[in-house]
Amino acid sequence: MTDTTIVEADTTTKTPFAMWLDALRSGDYQQANGVLRDGDAFCCLGVGCDLAVKNGVIPEPMFTGARYVYGIPGEDMNGWTLPRAVQEWLGLNAPNPDITVDGYTSDVAWHNDERGLTFAQIADALEAAFPHLMKPAEQTTTTTPTV
Repeated sequence: MTDTTIVEADTTTKTPFAMWLDALRSGDYQQANGVLRDGDAFCCLGVGCDLAVKNGVIPEPMFTGARYVYGIPGEDMNGWTLPRAVQEWLGLNAPNPDITVDGYTSDVAWHNDERGLTFAQIADALEAAFPHLMKPAEQTTTTTPTV
């Protein structure tokens, strides 16, 4: 009996984090501040939530009359930062991670809302802060016995 090892490299699939940064840089999203979503506009974190909805991670947001809230009903709903399910899907360790731009270190919502950075500037800073989240798992190795 001989063992056969199959190595599969998936270099075409982007990580959710990389998809988020692509969306921020795309020009497809109107920028908002103060909430995840304001009508058809989104803050930088809201773009991540919108992608999570489009990829089946969380359901469509609920509109409370004052703001849209994202997440899993009964578990974790949020209108200002990433709900836990989206945070985990993106690979982040915080619902509003810190980035540094031009010597200012603070959470991404602050850079979006208070500093007024563009989505592209925020995406560049996120990529610099979390480069390991840009790369998909490099290989999967499976060994199967052959008869």
